[in-house]
Amino acid sequence: MTYSRNTDVLERKYYLEASLNYNRTFAEDHSVTWLLLYNQSDRFNMKAGNLIESFPYRSLGIAGRATYSFRDLYLAEFNFGYNGAEQFHPDKRFGFFPSYGL
Repeated sequence: MTYSRNTDVLERKYYLEASLNYNRTFAEDHSVTWLLLYNQSDRFNMKAGNLIESFPYRSLGIAGRATYSFRDLYLAEFNFGYNGAEQFHPDKRFGFFPSYGL
């Protein structure tokens, strides 16, 4: 493999993020909220000093959160992330990361 530099375009970066939110109170005692977030990034460094540093970096992720509140006294929350990057082995490129709280 060979590597050569192009000095016209030194670096390219893209980042995209979008979110959806929901918030509702029922009968003054029950409150429900949720959030869904999507993000994507792409980076390519053409000013890299060697072949390894010139590889592109791409990542993709979805994250979410759902909460429930009863009289603002009792709370429950569930969170998750499903994220990946192409630097990992194709069989292990994406991972699911849940969490919860009571």
